[in-house]
Amino acid sequence: FALQEIGADAAAVAQYERALRIAAWTEEAALGLGIAYEKKGQADDAIMWYRRALQIAPAFHDAHTNLCQVLLSNERFAAASAACRNGLRYRPTDANLLKGLGASLVGMGDTDKGLDVLRRSLALNASDHELQIYLAQRERTPAEAVGVE
Repeated sequence: FALQEIGADAAAVAQYERALRIAAWTEEAALGLGIAYEKKGQADDAIMWYRRALQIAPAFHDAHTNLCQVLLSNERFAAASAACRNGLRYRPTDANLLKGLGASLVGMGDTDKGLDVLRRSLALNASDHELQIYLAQRERTPAEAVGVE
């Protein structure tokens, strides 16, 4: 009410109210909403909240990781690649972000580069058995893949 009393216009009031709403959110709250929406199967809402968390705290690792993964799981490979790359600017040796980037590159058809990135991820997290199996299957020769000797 104070802004209206001093003669501020409606646009200024709306802008101030928006700023207050954004300032009231923490990156953890936005991340939590993203996770909740993702669990409900509402990927678009989850993506919006992960991005909101990154607006509040651009280096927030969990939001980068979750955004990359939800985009990847919804086969939005180009967006997943961009999200992973953005996160890697803050943590260049993060195995999960590298794995997401590699998978998104493979999904976009850049298989050789994607597999190279996946190998880098595995080198950083050698206990990722799922990735070990995936790479082993991808790197078999075509004859081995169909059981021909």
